[in-house]
Amino acid sequence: MAGLMVGGALLSGLFNVLFDRLASKEVIDFFKGKEAILQNLKTVLLSANVLLNDAEEKQLGDHNVKKWLEDLKEVIYEADHVMEKINTEALRLKMEKDESESTASKSLKFFKRIYNSFERAVKSEIEGITSALKDLLAQTEYLGLKKVELKTTLHRPPAPLLDDSKVYGRKNDKKALVKRVLCDDVGDHRIVLIPIIGMGGIGKTTLTQSVYDDTTVQSHFDLKAWVTISEDFDVLKITKLILEAITATSCEAKELYQLQNELKNALIGKKFLFVLDDVWNENYLLWDSLKSSFQSGDQGSKIIVTTRNEDIALMMRTMHVQPYELKEISYKNCWKLFAEHVFGTTCSNEVHQDMEEIGKQIVKKCKGLPLAVKSMAGLLRSMSTTEEWRHVLQSDIWELSNCRDVGIVPALWLSYRFLPPYLKPCFSYLSIFPKDYKFGDIGRERLILIWMAEGLLKSQPGKRIEDVG
Repeated sequence: MAGLMVGGALLSGLFNVLFDRLASKEVIDFFKGKEAILQNLKTVLLSANVLLNDAEEKQLGDHNVKKWLEDLKEVIYEADHVMEKINTEALRLKMEKDESESTASKSLKFFKRIYNSFERAVKSEIEGITSALKDLLAQTEYLGLKKVELKTTLHRPPAPLLDDSKVYGRKNDKKALVKRVLCDDVGDHRIVLIPIIGMGGIGKTTLTQSVYDDTTVQSHFDLKAWVTISEDFDVLKITKLILEAITATSCEAKELYQLQNELKNALIGKKFLFVLDDVWNENYLLWDSLKSSFQSGDQGSKIIVTTRNEDIALMMRTMHVQPYELKEISYKNCWKLFAEHVFGTTCSNEVHQDMEEIGKQIVKKCKGLPLAVKSMAGLLRSMSTTEEWRHVLQSDIWELSNCRDVGIVPALWLSYRFLPPYLKPCFSYLSIFPKDYKFGDIGRERLILIWMAEGLLKSQPGKRIEDVG
């Protein structure tokens, strides 16, 4: 998703930064006597900017539109670079002016010749950028791009979202998994691995958390640990996290062999439950290395693995133990989940009839995916009118197969699409952090500094720019 957002959200942010630079005193002073050049650039920039909303939506279904956005981004980068050069030149001139009081007129003539050369070069660059923008605008007629206004007003929700521990439509799934987890009749296997598979957003992690926190499961095991894996299957890191979780102490060892021995000793005679959440790596050798230190655990120990990939589930599973495939939840349960998050209740007696009907149609489009339902609920909570809800329902994005082809649930893409423009580029910069990155104070401050450096934060009365971030 981040790659697609670079075409729209980041570009929107670049436009905002560029317009700020064009309005700066340094740029205005530089173009005195040459205002027509600057005005031509502003005109084509504004013409391109108003097409961004439409292009951002259509890029999912049209490769040519996506290419158009990429080309536009390159031209905007060039324009921003020229404006930065003007600012730098203005600073240089100011410094030389301060020094000129003690320099000879010959030196001043020399600097003037250099400046005139700079002016000509910048003028040529600006004209080239303007020409390139006009060429891109000429393509928009064939691409079918038009001005589209998005209603993106955000109202403060009347109440916080309920705790995610409230799970709908998973009663039977939880019952079946708890039974597997508690079963000690595992034949010749001392430790049994239980894979849970399902597409992204279907609720694998939520269901596993419900099983993991079940009071019966809690009392059944001596030791428990939860590790989120994602793309980086780092055996040393995972081993260390598990060891620290079950011993409740910080581990200073840096060698894998030492860590595995310590974990092996800590598990002797203990019945444990480990969760390896969101596994993506198909390298069997890495898995074989990790599980080697688990073998000292007591009979009946379990490892739950959640993954989207059936091949990973089959690779990691204990022989003769079939993966548990999670299915979509029913429409009835989707509506309960939606109503709980939007209206604060599963009973909709006080909900406007038109709004409720639109909500039910949107829930159907979520196709049984809890994450999609909650994302739509979070979006629609911020919209106060029936017209805004209907605009979401009628979006073309629901029908784009390309969304799923690139791994994006349409509901998630829509929840991003309706963010206010000033938030989209901020959101896109989150992609520089690895998946499941835990934001502590350092990560938080780092992100805010990036926003500040890119000029994405606007000052607010009585607030430091860091506080705005």
